[in-house]
Amino acid sequence: TNSALNAKPFSINGLDIPQAAYAQSRFSLIMGGPLVVKHIVKDPNTQFFFTYFGTRSRTPRLFTETVPTSAERVGDFSQATQSLGTSATSVPVAIFDPTTHIQFPANVIPARLLNPASLRLLQFYPVPNEPGTANNYQFETAAPNNTDNLGLRVQRNITQKDRLAFNFQYQNRDGRTPQWYGVSDSTSGYGLSGQIQWTRNISAQAISNAQVRISRNRTEITPYFSLVPDVAAQIGIYRPSSSPLDYGPPTLTFTNFAGLTDSTATLTRNQTQSFGESVTLLKGLHSITLGMNFTRADLSTRSDPNGRGTLSFNGLLTSDLTRGTQPVPGTGYDLADFLLGDPQSSSIRYGDTSNYFSENQWFGYAQDEWKMRPNLTVVLGLRYEFFTPYAEKYGHMANLDIAPGFTNVSLATPAAPGAYTGVFPAGLINPDHNNFSPRVGLAWKLPWTKRSTLLRTGYGIYYNEQSYIQLAQQLAQQPPFAKSYAVNTTLSNPLTLNAPFSLVLPQSITNTFAVDRYYRTPYAHTWNFSIQHDFAHGYFVEAGYVGTKGTHLDVRTLPNEPPPGSPQLLTQRNQLGDAVGFTYDLPVGNSIFNALQLRAVRRFNRGISFNAFYQLAKSIDDTPSLGGAGNTVVQNWLDIEGDRGLSAFDVRHQFQSGFVWTSPVAAPGSRIAADTKLGRL
Repeated sequence: TNSALNAKPFSINGLDIPQAAYAQSRFSLIMGGPLVVKHIVKDPNTQFFFTYFGTRSRTPRLFTETVPTSAERVGDFSQATQSLGTSATSVPVAIFDPTTHIQFPANVIPARLLNPASLRLLQFYPVPNEPGTANNYQFETAAPNNTDNLGLRVQRNITQKDRLAFNFQYQNRDGRTPQWYGVSDSTSGYGLSGQIQWTRNISAQAISNAQVRISRNRTEITPYFSLVPDVAAQIGIYRPSSSPLDYGPPTLTFTNFAGLTDSTATLTRNQTQSFGESVTLLKGLHSITLGMNFTRADLSTRSDPNGRGTLSFNGLLTSDLTRGTQPVPGTGYDLADFLLGDPQSSSIRYGDTSNYFSENQWFGYAQDEWKMRPNLTVVLGLRYEFFTPYAEKYGHMANLDIAPGFTNVSLATPAAPGAYTGVFPAGLINPDHNNFSPRVGLAWKLPWTKRSTLLRTGYGIYYNEQSYIQLAQQLAQQPPFAKSYAVNTTLSNPLTLNAPFSLVLPQSITNTFAVDRYYRTPYAHTWNFSIQHDFAHGYFVEAGYVGTKGTHLDVRTLPNEPPPGSPQLLTQRNQLGDAVGFTYDLPVGNSIFNALQLRAVRRFNRGISFNAFYQLAKSIDDTPSLGGAGNTVVQNWLDIEGDRGLSAFDVRHQFQSGFVWTSPVAAPGSRIAADTKLGRL
């Protein structure tokens, strides 16, 4: 693909947008056969295959953002508007002086009140290149990404009953991640894996398969600001961390404008070693498979996920607060707060940047494929999975021990006795020993139909062990091994842009994340039913139903926040005065997905094939998170069910179609190149 042959990006306002140059090239080399090299080696019992695949690409990225106008950049909000609540109607902005609570004349902030650090940060924001005050900046660029993949596979028949196979894969990659304001971050890494597999025919009815596998993956992300002098220090923003990993401006978030952020400096090394053995037994109408697998997973990281800190601006400080501590609707503006240097909240995490996680995984399974009749097959299976929650090599993880009824909390570290629930395990989460996964399947070719009609149905349970590493990484970011806190501005202790992370918190427990020590592994029930009917000339249609129910999904709560309706600018009235507000992860979420699926297919015949697919679906849940991956919290932690509703990814109707057509070159009856070398190709 090449930008010279592609259309220009879509313009919201109809104005011409410069197109970035991009292209993609792919190349490969594949060779293999018996291991026979004249005068060097002659081993026809050994087969080898060598592959190389390379990609050089520049992928287009189009950004559409909202940036301040020239007038807004100097504090003039006389023409600014904003939406009131959920209404699409825009109203003029009304901003008030936070010190006097009097509205600024003509909604213009005097130049003498503009914070110099704010003006310096505003230099990273480009000026609008599109008309209007919303989606008024568009920027297209191309992100380079390069990969090289090498593969080697060797197979040898040792005896008539034994076969040995070796497989090795290597990948090298590099690229850049562009940001909407013009800078880009570099990424690089490599991955390799090796596998040895031994297959033995024990008898005519028994086959053994054993394998050992090792893999390693390394990824490094270097943000643009890590390679230049510390911007925050130059601007005059105090930040506790002096590590080069944390160089750069703080992350800025706004209600009405694009945020200022980039990638996090990260070095990740992921390594796994596994051993597996399976035996297949053929007993009459039964094909029985028994197997087990053990995996050791190691993950080491060097990162400060929020080392620069995050500042949020929502217009609270420039709102009309004369009627009390709640802002008057329609007053206040996020950019006005920013220009005055008054953030609404700040959060930061800094300290120990290196962690070394590990876990063990055991799997055991049994499956019986029973061919009851020539037209009826039943599959029955049972799988057991056990995961040890990830532990940190040096014990650098911290959780919170929760007293009954949420009346108190205390700090909990590995192997140390908790104040309320006893000694915590190495991973700070009790292992879940109940991960049984039954599997049932049936395929039946109906005997009384003129043409082939096939009925299929199945049911199974599937566990998500990926939640454990995500939780472990967050527990490793907590005090006392790292300093982490999140605070809101108050009248008695206001935040400022120049020193947003220097507040002395009165609470002794400053942890911002915790998880239920009795955490359960999230899992999903899945079931399906379909019926397929074949027609002449390679056509078939299929109708089916698919259902999925998520259980023990992660729910993020804020149990130590002030009750709903509390004054926003008074000192935080947490439920537990000795702790800051923290996010608490509970495995109590549920989801349900149901879908009707219709499919029509023409198999490849006479150079033509096509397929059409339609789905009518509905998805409901009370949490957007599966396996510790989400950051959205419920509105009221005492009423989790109140968040139940349509899923964020709910799509009621889907339709997809596609076709393949081949030219009639060298086809039967074709007159095009019928007897030429091209025709035979």
